[in-house]
Amino acid sequence: MTTSNDSNGSVLKVNCGKGLVLDVDVSRFSDEVYDHCFRLGLKTALRNVHAGVEDHAESNKLSQGKLESFYSGQVHRPGGGGFSQQLADKDAEIAALKAALAEAAGKPPSSPTASKGVVRRPGKAK
Repeated sequence: MTTSNDSNGSVLKVNCGKGLVLDVDVSRFSDEVYDHCFRLGLKTALRNVHAGVEDHAESNKLSQGKLESFYSGQVHRPGGGGFSQQLADKDAEIAALKAALAEAAGKPPSSPTASKGVVRRPGKAK
Protein backbone atom coordinates (compact mmCIF):
# COMPACT_ATOMS: atom_id res chain seq x y z
CA MET A 1 0.00 0.00 0.00
CA THR A 2 1.31 3.42 -0.88
CA THR A 3 -0.09 6.85 -0.15
CA SER A 4 -0.36 10.04 -2.08
CA ASN A 5 -2.19 13.27 -1.56
CA ASP A 6 -4.26 14.66 -4.40
CA SER A 7 -6.78 17.47 -4.61
CA ASN A 8 -9.49 15.15 -3.22
CA GLY A 9 -7.60 14.14 -0.07
CA SER A 10 -5.46 11.26 1.15
CA VAL A 11 -5.37 8.31 -1.22
CA LEU A 12 -4.12 4.79 -0.51
CA LYS A 13 -3.22 2.57 -3.44
CA VAL A 14 -4.56 -0.82 -2.37
CA ASN A 15 -3.48 -3.99 -4.18
CA CYS A 16 -6.63 -6.11 -4.36
CA GLY A 17 -4.97 -9.05 -6.14
CA LYS A 18 -5.08 -10.23 -9.76
CA GLY A 19 -3.34 -7.04 -10.81
CA LEU A 20 -6.15 -4.82 -9.53
CA VAL A 21 -5.00 -1.71 -7.64
CA LEU A 22 -7.63 0.68 -6.30
CA ASP A 23 -7.12 4.30 -5.27
CA VAL A 24 -8.91 4.54 -1.91
CA ASP A 25 -9.61 8.03 -0.56
CA VAL A 26 -9.82 7.29 3.17
CA SER A 27 -10.90 10.85 3.93
CA ARG A 28 -14.26 9.94 2.37
CA PHE A 29 -14.89 7.15 4.91
CA SER A 30 -17.23 7.83 7.80
CA ASP A 31 -15.82 7.09 11.24
CA GLU A 32 -17.97 3.94 11.36
CA VAL A 33 -16.60 2.65 8.05
CA TYR A 34 -13.00 3.49 9.00
CA ASP A 35 -13.46 1.71 12.35
CA HIS A 36 -14.95 -1.35 10.59
CA CYS A 37 -12.06 -1.56 8.10
CA PHE A 38 -9.44 -1.21 10.84
CA ARG A 39 -11.04 -3.88 13.02
CA LEU A 40 -11.54 -6.25 10.08
CA GLY A 41 -7.89 -5.89 9.06
CA LEU A 42 -6.64 -6.46 12.60
CA LYS A 43 -8.89 -9.48 13.09
CA THR A 44 -7.72 -10.95 9.78
CA ALA A 45 -4.04 -10.46 10.66
CA LEU A 46 -4.49 -12.14 14.04
CA ARG A 47 -6.51 -15.03 12.56
CA ASN A 48 -4.13 -15.69 9.67
CA VAL A 49 -1.19 -16.34 11.98
CA HIS A 50 -2.82 -19.49 13.39
CA ALA A 51 -4.67 -20.74 10.30
CA GLY A 52 -4.45 -24.51 10.10
CA VAL A 53 -3.35 -24.97 13.72
CA GLU A 54 -5.78 -27.27 15.55
CA ASP A 55 -4.41 -27.00 19.09
CA HIS A 56 -6.24 -24.20 20.92
CA ALA A 57 -3.30 -23.40 23.20
CA GLU A 58 -0.90 -23.17 20.25
CA SER A 59 -3.38 -20.97 18.32
CA ASN A 60 -3.65 -18.64 21.29
CA LYS A 61 0.14 -18.50 21.66
CA LEU A 62 0.62 -17.66 17.97
CA SER A 63 -2.08 -14.95 17.95
CA GLN A 64 -0.75 -13.40 21.15
CA GLY A 65 2.76 -13.43 19.65
CA LYS A 66 1.52 -11.59 16.55
CA LEU A 67 -0.24 -9.02 18.71
CA GLU A 68 2.94 -8.51 20.76
CA SER A 69 4.93 -8.03 17.54
CA PHE A 70 2.45 -5.31 16.50
CA TYR A 71 2.82 -3.66 19.91
CA SER A 72 6.60 -3.63 19.45
CA GLY A 73 6.31 -2.10 15.97
CA GLN A 74 7.14 -5.15 13.88
CA VAL A 75 5.23 -6.01 10.73
CA HIS A 76 5.72 -8.84 8.29
CA ARG A 77 6.01 -7.73 4.69
CA PRO A 78 4.93 -10.49 2.28
CA GLY A 79 7.87 -11.58 0.16
CA GLY A 80 10.27 -9.69 2.42
CA GLY A 81 11.79 -12.76 4.01
CA GLY A 82 10.67 -12.07 7.59
CA PHE A 83 10.05 -9.15 9.87
CA SER A 84 10.77 -5.69 8.61
CA GLN A 85 12.80 -3.16 10.51
CA GLN A 86 11.16 -1.50 13.46
CA LEU A 87 8.57 1.02 12.33
CA ALA A 88 10.58 3.63 14.19
CA ASP A 89 13.16 3.22 11.39
CA LYS A 90 10.47 4.18 8.91
CA ASP A 91 9.65 7.57 10.43
CA ALA A 92 9.54 9.32 7.07
CA GLU A 93 6.92 6.94 5.68
CA ILE A 94 4.77 7.13 8.80
CA ALA A 95 5.10 10.91 9.06
CA ALA A 96 4.12 11.30 5.39
CA LEU A 97 0.97 9.21 5.90
CA LYS A 98 -0.02 11.09 9.05
CA ALA A 99 0.61 14.43 7.36
CA ALA A 100 -1.42 13.44 4.30
CA LEU A 101 -4.34 12.26 6.45
CA ALA A 102 -4.15 15.35 8.67
CA GLU A 103 -4.03 17.65 5.66
CA ALA A 104 -7.05 15.87 4.14
CA ALA A 105 -8.95 16.35 7.41
CA GLY A 106 -7.61 19.88 7.88
CA LYS A 107 -6.31 19.05 11.36
CA PRO A 108 -2.99 18.09 12.99
CA PRO A 109 -2.32 14.34 13.33
CA SER A 110 -3.61 12.80 16.55
CA SER A 111 -1.79 10.32 18.74
CA PRO A 112 -2.95 6.74 18.07
CA THR A 113 -2.69 5.98 21.81
CA ALA A 114 -4.94 8.88 22.80
CA SER A 115 -8.11 7.02 21.80
CA LYS A 116 -8.10 4.74 24.90
CA GLY A 117 -9.52 1.71 23.09
CA VAL A 118 -11.66 3.58 20.59
CA VAL A 119 -10.39 3.30 17.05
CA ARG A 120 -10.01 6.81 15.64
CA ARG A 121 -9.09 7.83 12.16
CA PRO A 122 -5.65 9.45 12.05
CA GLY A 123 -6.03 13.19 11.84
CA LYS A 124 -9.66 13.22 12.97
CA ALA A 125 -10.73 15.36 15.91
CA LYS A 126 -11.98 13.58 19.02
